[in-house]
Amino acid sequence: MGWLPPDFDCSQYDYRKVRGYFPDINKEEVRELYLHKAMKLIDCGVNVIWIDMLHMQLLHFYRMSQDIDHPAIGQTLESISKLVEEIHEYGFSKGKYVYVGSWAPLIRNDKDILIPPFAPPAYDYIVVSPSSKEVLFKKLYEEEWERAFSMIREYMDEDIVILMRLDLGYKNSPAHVFSQKLSPEEQKEFLRYLDSFLRKNNVLFSYPVFGLYMGPWEKGEEKILSWEDICWETLTGEKGCGFSFYDSLAPEFQTYETIAELAENRTQGKPLVSIERPSNYLYILDKEIFPLKMPVIIGKITVTADAFDEDGISKVEFHIDNEFKTVDDFPPYEWLWNEFAIGKHEIKVFAYDDKGNKAEDKIDVVIFNLRGR
Repeated sequence: MGWLPPDFDCSQYDYRKVRGYFPDINKEEVRELYLHKAMKLIDCGVNVIWIDMLHMQLLHFYRMSQDIDHPAIGQTLESISKLVEEIHEYGFSKGKYVYVGSWAPLIRNDKDILIPPFAPPAYDYIVVSPSSKEVLFKKLYEEEWERAFSMIREYMDEDIVILMRLDLGYKNSPAHVFSQKLSPEEQKEFLRYLDSFLRKNNVLFSYPVFGLYMGPWEKGEEKILSWEDICWETLTGEKGCGFSFYDSLAPEFQTYETIAELAENRTQGKPLVSIERPSNYLYILDKEIFPLKMPVIIGKITVTADAFDEDGISKVEFHIDNEFKTVDDFPPYEWLWNEFAIGKHEIKVFAYDDKGNKAEDKIDVVIFNLRGR
């Protein structure tokens, strides 16, 4: 599991004293425990149930057998299905539909994404997370994710709700990296990028409005705490603290306004628009030379925007310093800016969907273009 050393004497193992373990979902008493917890939540008014780490048992069986067809994987999926059905049935007995979800029951090896050749559980939604490396570099492996989304829908159901969140609860988790290793501006940039990519792929984004264990492992090294740590001692004598709880208003997360804006855009059905070019590079006569902290342009530049909306984009307008320049009705949305301009200017684009909703993006640039003088 990674929580016990390889040479640990298993005769000394006591699940009541370890920091964590994965119960066997194939055991009836374990499913009953899960069910009783779900029943209690439903009795308290809960309409959505999240069951964490059920997919880990599939992963461990695959790692041990290296066989995606192994019957233990099939048995595990069958056991999970029984649990999901029982939770649904209890919800019906209370006069409501209870939505049940967990991680996507897919298996990743070093080279591919694998689908078990067994019937999937009847989840109402499944959850995925970017890797810590993707968060650190603020860029998803887009082609791999698009393929994964397609495989999930083919395996589960075309209308399955897919939700992406930043996984948390361990050192260097995606949420930990987001909190501790990205600047506020990088956080906002990454949130906008994720929101745009996921909307285009019909995936919901669970915005990082809270989380646990955001700081480093050693107590006292966190930047700022919002609440106290949870500390523990394991069977092997390991001691630790670090389950520090945060929300989006904590200083590490200076992103609440961005999250509120993105959520509002989704609610109101506003289109997505972003200036793709120029970005933070030096451009000479419309050629990208090398990266800088902000766009610097010498001569002409092709301004390019990316726009998307579920209802379709009707047009994209280009403005310089709030002065209208041109409009483009068809992708790729672009305009060649080639007129006299010296110093700092603001490029702004507006995208309109077929229902008249509007969104904008803007960027400051430094330009030196003597054309026209």
